[in-house]
Amino acid sequence: VAGHQAPRSDPDELLTRMPTSLREPVDMREVVARIVDASDLLEFKPLYGAATVCAQGAIAGHAVGFITNNGPIDVAGANKATHFIQWMCQLGQPIVYLQNTTGYMVGKDSEQGGMIKHGSKMIQAVTNATVPQFTIQCGASFGAGNYGMCGRGYAPRFLFSWPNAKTSVMGGEQAARTMRIVAEAAMARKGLTPDPDKARAQYDQIVQVFEAQSDAFYTSGPLLDDGVIDPRRTRRGLIKRVDQQRPNPDDLSRCYRASDRVTQQVTTQSTALFLEVHRKAAEQHYRDRLRHPLAHLRAGAQSLRTARRPRVVAGNAPGAAAHEDTGCDGR
Repeated sequence: VAGHQAPRSDPDELLTRMPTSLREPVDMREVVARIVDASDLLEFKPLYGAATVCAQGAIAGHAVGFITNNGPIDVAGANKATHFIQWMCQLGQPIVYLQNTTGYMVGKDSEQGGMIKHGSKMIQAVTNATVPQFTIQCGASFGAGNYGMCGRGYAPRFLFSWPNAKTSVMGGEQAARTMRIVAEAAMARKGLTPDPDKARAQYDQIVQVFEAQSDAFYTSGPLLDDGVIDPRRTRRGLIKRVDQQRPNPDDLSRCYRASDRVTQQVTTQSTALFLEVHRKAAEQHYRDRLRHPLAHLRAGAQSLRTARRPRVVAGNAPGAAAHEDTGCDGR
């Protein structure tokens, strides 16, 4: 884009940056560096929840926040993403999610650390975000990690997938192992011995089905994304989408002027109504005074007589004498 510095890292390297196997680790900072202007990033809390990467950058001069993953989302990573999303909302900067996670961390330590509470806080922050959100499925997008990273169910402005992306409830191998554990437990309750060959065949079949149905081209068919894109065109696509969401200053000025006119009209009408109500109340008060000129004097005299009336104090014995209210208790 003219007037803005292109990434220093070659965007063509995005074709080989993502591994073919989800078991191989990848540093998503290298992916972000090939999208933003001048490959310049300002990372948010880099030492806290390191598996969840949050950073600020610019796309064609537009300030943008990035959230991506170098693995599962743990407790610290969920808190970090929540804070970053709220910060971006305060700054009014769009958020780009680069999905590459197998989901939220599970296990005893994670659960005792409050994974459910902090994970739900992150999802709530995604749901209530007041800035435009864009999602790119770069690698794995499994389970609740798809929700926390602004999946299709959370209505991002645009959602695109890379050809190697995988979207599923869980990975094929994890699903196959879960089904094998369930089947072996059911056979053990019946006193049966599992057949290793049948178990292996069932395992391979489940993996094959999950791998086929989690493919980016398969999930794009039922419109679970807005299309499969070439990774090298990610920056160009984001420039266009972010620029579309940027408010026009002329539109804002017209909106502000219209708002000022409405506010002025409402204020004028409210002031006029307030003055009219008080004018009618004052007129009614003066009419009552003219109709009964001595009414307020009579009311004052009645109040004075009531105040001077003696107060009767009952004694302890029957037939006790009454005493005037002289400031003492009558003893």
